[in-house]
Amino acid sequence: MNLFDDIKVDIKVVGGLKVVARTRLNTKNYNERSCKMLADHKYNAAKKTLAKAGSKSAEKSHDKHTQGKGSPQGHGEDLLRGSRDEFRESDKGLPEEQKKSGMSHDHHAAIHKAAGEMGITEW
Repeated sequence: MNLFDDIKVDIKVVGGLKVVARTRLNTKNYNERSCKMLADHKYNAAKKTLAKAGSKSAEKSHDKHTQGKGSPQGHGEDLLRGSRDEFRESDKGLPEEQKKSGMSHDHHAAIHKAAGEMGITEW
């Protein structure tokens, strides 16, 4: 397995401009976790949970259909991270008492439900 992955990095710049950069990053620990395989139905269930909660990135993500081979667990972790970041951005205007971990209680519950559906405990 390659010790490097392409990572998409979104960088926000003052003035509302958005710059997207691609970088090569040594992600050895990420790949060690990603060696674990994730069943398609588990990824797809989590994707559906997150999309139903309002995640546009999960909604745009393609269903997995690897004919039983599965996908690296890192794909599920990326799905969770993307939705988490999206929820935090959309919920940043809420009062603190209506948030948990920087997002609404409903979004927080959806993230953890999706992680549970995939069997992911650390991401």
